[in-house]
Formats: sequence, structure tokens, C-alpha cells
Amino acid sequence: MKKFVFIKIISLIAIILAISYSVFIYNVSNSDFINWLNTAMSTVISVLFALIIAMSLFYYQENLIKKDTKNKHNKVIERYLIELWKNLSNLKEPTKIHFIDKEKKEELNFYLFNIHKIIFEQAICSNVFDVEQTGFLLYMMGVIDYHDIVKEKFINLSIRFDENSNSDKKSIRILHSNNKKSITELKEIIKSANKYFKFNELNKLIKKNT
Repeated sequence: MKKFVFIKIISLIAIILAISYSVFIYNVSNSDFINWLNTAMSTVISVLFALIIAMSLFYYQENLIKKDTKNKHNKVIERYLIELWKNLSNLKEPTKIHFIDKEKKEELNFYLFNIHKIIFEQAICSNVFDVEQTGFLLYMMGVIDYHDIVKEKFINLSIRFDENSNSDKKSIRILHSNNKKSITELKEIIKSANKYFKFNELNKLIKKNT
């Protein structure tokens, strides 16, 4: 809406000029001066109104483009969040770590996802979302980063994991806790999406699964 302030100012100037000119013509009787002024003022007022129309059309078209871009991003984001929610709500095929601690066998299940952050990055870079929506997208990327960090650390540790090492056992338990936390945070932020977006299909799916 700020973009239309300039148009409003120009419109106001044009209206003031038109009214002032009309009053002036009414009170002045010098025909030669009036004819010259009539030509000059007509030109100025015509240019101003032409500028108003051109800028209005430009901003109208720009808003249509932004609206279309926003709708496209919304569809992609909702579809991706729906698929991610389905995976998070129905955890299958975990990566398992087995080891024996104090003569007791332990098994830890890790759930690792390849989450594509670029969908949210592109949405932010489009610059069509408001402050709250952009904040949600940034927070979503932060939660994804946390999950990816835990995943990367787990992969590195699992390669060299020594079940006879107390240090490795401690580290793997911490990572297991962090992995569960990242899954919970991903689910919570997806639940909160409808505070900022109108994702009707996603909302129905979440209500069905909770």
C-alpha cells in the first residue's frame, strides 16, 4: 500500500491544480493570457493524470504478479509440509544402533530425513511474504538445520562407533536424544504453519492424525 501513496500525492496535486485553475479562469478576464494559461495548464494536468493512470496500471500488474507468485509458493510449501508430516507421523525403517552396556543389550532407533531447505529459501527470496510468514519460514529452516546437524554427527559417529567405548556410547545416547528432539520440533513447527498460512489440506491432515 505504501507504493500507492505517491500516486495519491500526484492525484491530489492534479485535483488542486484543476480546481485552482478553474477558480482563476473564473476571476480573470484577459483573454490572451487565459488562452496561453489554458494551454499550459491543460498540458500539465493531462500529463499528471496520464502519469497517475500509468503508475496505477504498473502497480496493479505488479500486485497481480506478486499474488500469483505467492500462491505458487504456498502450494509448493503446503504440499511439501504434507509429505513431511506424513513421514514424521508414521516413522518407518529406522537406522538402528546396537551395543551392550553393563551386560545389557541396547538398541537405539534413529530417524533421518533428507529435508530440502531450498523450497523455503526460494519462498523467502521471492519477497512476497509478510514479516510473520517470513519469520515462520526462517524458523522452519533453523529446525531443519538442527535435524541435519544431528544427522551428520550421527553418520560420522556410526562409521567409527566402538561398542566397547564408553565415550562412544555416551555420545550415541546424546545424539539419540537430539534426534528425537529434532523430530518433535519438526512436527510442532508444521502444526504451527496454519497460524501464518491458510493451508486447509495440511490442517485437515494434522487434525486427523492428532
